Formats: sequence, structure tokens, C-alpha cells
Amino acid sequence: MLFQKIDPNLSVQLLEYDERFGRYRGDFTFYDYNKPEELPAELKQCFSVVVADPPYLVSMFNNRMAQHIMVA
Repeated sequence: MLFQKIDPNLSVQLLEYDERFGRYRGDFTFYDYNKPEELPAELKQCFSVVVADPPYLVSMFNNRMAQHIMVA
């Protein structure tokens, strides 16, 4: 991923619904936006930086994404 090209020692985790991103293997975790409680326990409260790329620029969606980030 791009961040690892900048710093190969950087730990990056992609939370994504689209299984095609599974090609990133250990850096990919399937994530269903509709089921935030199913985020694996080992990923909760372990991020220093979160980069979110919501698919819609709708305030309701962005507010909900912010709530998800608070859980992560």
C-alpha cells in the first residue's frame, strides 16, 4: 500500500467490505459498515491514525463513519 512505500516499517490495516482487496492479505480485514460491533477485538483501540474514504459525501454517512472511527 502507498503508506508502506513511504515507510516500509509502517503497520497498515485496510478495513474494507469489498473482498477484492483481500489480495493485500495480512493488511486486509473484511469490514461490514452495517455491523461495526463485528470489528475484531484485536483491532479495537489500536490505531494511531485512521484514514477514511467514505463512498458518499452525505453528512449522515460521514457522521456514522465518525462513530465507527471512534470504535476503532
